[in-house]
Amino acid sequence: MSANFTFYPIKALDPFIPFLVPETAANLGEDEQDQKAAPLTPLQKMTLSEIEKGLKAITWGELGKKAVIEDATGRGYIVGIGTPAGEHSGVITQISSDHLVIQQEIWDRKAKKRFPQEYTVKLVKKMDNQKR
Repeated sequence: MSANFTFYPIKALDPFIPFLVPETAANLGEDEQDQKAAPLTPLQKMTLSEIEKGLKAITWGELGKKAVIEDATGRGYIVGIGTPAGEHSGVITQISSDHLVIQQEIWDRKAKKRFPQEYTVKLVKKMDNQKR
């Protein structure tokens, strides 16, 4: 092998350029970022009214405050603070004894920006009206 090596990239690929370029948020436009996002969970597909209908229980103990949300198919999900829930990039921010708070990002057309907005989802208690 000679000491004077010259690379001519006319017919060959440059060996120092990677074949695959990783996609980062800087390389993608806003629409492409939304398409490349992870698939939504069943809780993220639910509307606030569906979450309110499905909110079955709120518990607290050594592991912190948790809530049980049931979807339309009857499948239950145990959620805590920080769990993604609700459409519009919603996240559970507070759990109280009778309600939970979901913060969602709402698009403002005039400002052309997303703003966080909090919604309260109340636990509907079923009272036993039958006297024995």
